[in-house]
Amino acid sequence: MRFFVQVLGQAQGFSHRLGQQDLLPIEFLAKDYGIEAEAIDVLRRSSEIGAAGSPLPDLAGKTLGIYTLSESAGSRAKDALQRMFPGCKVEVNSDLVCTTRLANLAKAADMFVFAWKSSSHQAFYCVKDALAKGEPIWALGKGTASILRAVLDNLD
Repeated sequence: MRFFVQVLGQAQGFSHRLGQQDLLPIEFLAKDYGIEAEAIDVLRRSSEIGAAGSPLPDLAGKTLGIYTLSESAGSRAKDALQRMFPGCKVEVNSDLVCTTRLANLAKAADMFVFAWKSSSHQAFYCVKDALAKGEPIWALGKGTASILRAVLDNLD
């Protein structure tokens, strides 16, 4: 906790460079440590004033599919993406084999992230066959940050 509080203090010095996608992990960690959300309001306000980076695109009405066997990472990624992109429908699937639910998600998704380091072979072939747009977006790791980075790196 002491380390996290030090990170918060350091982040205040460059909070004008932080975007919404950077603040979400800090908010989640603050919640995990039992730190009130108001403690990071200074970072949020400075970030809004500094307008770090270009604004995120509007994904309202879009469907984003995520496949990972790490259900907790998928759940955290879903929460973060729904906060980053209000109105975007985010669905997570963790089926071990090809199911109708998984195939339908791959068909319906405007973007589909596949966390291959946390997957089954059967699910991969199911998604690959069902995707209308060819290959899924590959998450380089199996955690929440890898899933978020895969989405952010593939925005138009």
